[in-house]
Amino acid sequence: MVDNRLHTPDGFSDRLPADLSRKRAVEAAIETVFRSHGFQMVSTPTLEYLEVFEGKGSLRPKETYRFIGRDGEILCLRADMTPAVARLAGTCFPADAFPLKLCYMERQFRNIDSYQGKAREFTQAGVELIGDNTSEADAEVAALAIKCLRAAGLTGFRVDIGHVGFLHGIMEETGCGPEIRHDLMSDILRRDYVSLESRLRQAGIQNPILADLTAWTGGADMLRRALDRTRSPQARRAVEALRDIHQRLSDSGLENCVSYDLSMLGHLDYYTGVIFQGYAPGTGFSVMDGGRYDNLQSQFGQSRPAVGFGIKTDDLLDALANQRALPSLPAGPADALLVYDDVSRKAAMAAADRLRSAGLVIENALTGGDEREAWRRAEQRQVKRLLIYSHNEMYLMDTRGRHLVTIAQIVDQVMVPGTRPSS
Repeated sequence: MVDNRLHTPDGFSDRLPADLSRKRAVEAAIETVFRSHGFQMVSTPTLEYLEVFEGKGSLRPKETYRFIGRDGEILCLRADMTPAVARLAGTCFPADAFPLKLCYMERQFRNIDSYQGKAREFTQAGVELIGDNTSEADAEVAALAIKCLRAAGLTGFRVDIGHVGFLHGIMEETGCGPEIRHDLMSDILRRDYVSLESRLRQAGIQNPILADLTAWTGGADMLRRALDRTRSPQARRAVEALRDIHQRLSDSGLENCVSYDLSMLGHLDYYTGVIFQGYAPGTGFSVMDGGRYDNLQSQFGQSRPAVGFGIKTDDLLDALANQRALPSLPAGPADALLVYDDVSRKAAMAAADRLRSAGLVIENALTGGDEREAWRRAEQRQVKRLLIYSHNEMYLMDTRGRHLVTIAQIVDQVMVPGTRPSS
């Protein structure tokens, strides 16, 4: 019988100090980019009413962790940040606060099938720009995503940008009914081009764009070709929007990071305009997803356009590990272990706090004044010094011996560049 006390549930995991330090370093780099562009950090409750997420986004009802509250209400763990931020924006900000630029760094919980091998608890860093429906807003959010991936240390990545209006317009050109159209869109969403070809043949639909969707990826030249190949007003507006975004990204010097994919749909009922996904080399999954979702905000108050993205920081860390580009550990071992006995405790604590205020990391040895045991623990922790307080005097002990020192001398010896223990 498995002892559950010794395990974590499927899809949940512990984080050891080194892993957590690297994760927080990546998140700090991303948050710095958010704040430097004027986005304000918000946080939403871990528990929400189920109605916040029901029928919104790509989340299926069975993927939520549900609970019955004390008064019989149905609650669930936060499963998707975008509806949660939309609720916050619609209920906590006055009308004259829009457009809003909000950002977040939160954990989410998805009750997905265990065979998928995905985490059921994960952190997402993202932004939501609410109240602006321009290509300028789309381009700013896409540029911000690129800058965040760069700041995290990822190289060689690609951001694919599409627009749901293109394929919707092409479908209108075919004149097929809504049921066939839905089936065709589902095939495209799953990238099942064999099934798509079969359905087109069975329905007698001859459309050169639908027949070869893989050809409609590339740069600005491909967008020009697409504009020449379709007469659908909706499809043409979509391509023109992507060309506007391309110009704005070019003005920011980011055009080499993006590729345009006119076969992108995102979730059938969620995105309403531009879509983007970020891919790291050598991985088959996206580390960033985003797009325009102009219909969501109306469910939490007044209707407002919105665009945003989310970076899966755990997937980003995996991609960085594949590139051997994980951030260095922000802190190494302590600068010294503090050794003291009952008599010298008060003076030792005061001295240690002064050193900590100067920027040193001083760890209490907790050996009751036993220097030999303290040195063993120091070697175990890769700490190179003992700070010994005895009879109102301080000694610094390292491999060179034991020396009487003052606080100023300790700061000089330990903090001088090149003398602090490396991590």
